[in-house]
Amino acid sequence: MTDEEIRQALHKAMDRRLSGMREDPFLAQRVLAGTKGEKPMKKKLSVSLALALALILMASVALAAGLGLFDKLAERWEDSRLSELSTISDVIGVTVTTDDGITVEIDQCYYEGDRVFISYRESGNLYSCVRHEGAPSSDIQWDWTEKDFICAENMISDVPAQQEDLLWLNGEGQRWEEVYHASIHDGLTLADGTYLEIIGGDITVQEDGSIIGWKECVIPAWKQADTLEIKAILFRTNSIVFQDGKNYRKATTRGEDTDILFTVKRNEDLNYLSGTFMNDVYAVAADFKAGKIDIRGEIRLSCPEEWVKAHDDWDYHSSEDLIEEYSLYVGDVPLENGGPEWERYDEHMIFFGLQYSRPETLEGLKLVPIYTQSGAHLQEAIPLVKPVNN
Repeated sequence: MTDEEIRQALHKAMDRRLSGMREDPFLAQRVLAGTKGEKPMKKKLSVSLALALALILMASVALAAGLGLFDKLAERWEDSRLSELSTISDVIGVTVTTDDGITVEIDQCYYEGDRVFISYRESGNLYSCVRHEGAPSSDIQWDWTEKDFICAENMISDVPAQQEDLLWLNGEGQRWEEVYHASIHDGLTLADGTYLEIIGGDITVQEDGSIIGWKECVIPAWKQADTLEIKAILFRTNSIVFQDGKNYRKATTRGEDTDILFTVKRNEDLNYLSGTFMNDVYAVAADFKAGKIDIRGEIRLSCPEEWVKAHDDWDYHSSEDLIEEYSLYVGDVPLENGGPEWERYDEHMIFFGLQYSRPETLEGLKLVPIYTQSGAHLQEAIPLVKPVNN
């Protein structure tokens, strides 16, 4: 059997976690029959043999969990959520091969709350470049013109072949390139065309030249449902890139798009936590949501106007000791694998967005303010607790 056939067979029989063994009623019946002395359907199994079979099944589950692309990506990137995604994601296994020699596989997917994660592989005719000395035709309609912009000094690619071509446009005279590029669009799209903005992800190039990657995209509130049909869009572009001494020009023509459709189901196993704190200087409230892979939320700080100005204006420097950010603690120990994600401001408000990998326990969590001069103030921590009606 191929890797894909093995993976599909395993996932029809069990969940990717060990609790999935309950999904095989025939195995359960054999184990119970051995322990109770009942007559099995076919040949009687000893308890030891039944347990041995169960252990083999456990090993198969562990092996299956290591077959996904999230596992490979976890070896390359420091985001600790990737390892967890490798065990809880659904196997999609949708593969599309196009007439122009490109293969895209959507390997795994996980949908939780308002976000969807995918891992994928691209291979085949993804990139080509023809280099030229001098200048291209003068009748090209440029859609990007930049003065005092040298490609080699301002652009970078994780793909070795693309990086070499970028470095060739080094500003030493006139050089131009004819570039063909194919890849999955940064964001995903619902079947009805609604765009799902990307907020996380990356790629890594394999030894065989294929590209594996992952994406984390947001689903708008008005489009969220228990089951969604999503598509990744494979695009192609043809570009003329011209490094005219110190100036840069580019003209791009969009080619054919290919839709790769797949269906996702949402995990509803979420925990909600909130907390407040107030003193003579400020008041603060926080709401967080913990799923299977991370905990994330928003902190709303009502504070002096000077604090807002110090955050919002890069040129403003305050001598006051003020809250710079918040960190998530378990007891008196700060958590790693996460931190501030974003900030936004109002006249007397600062909003902080935080995200951490899910800790082992949700008990004893608190948000600790970190001041610009005096550091962490544990005495001003916001305890995060589950609502009484949750």
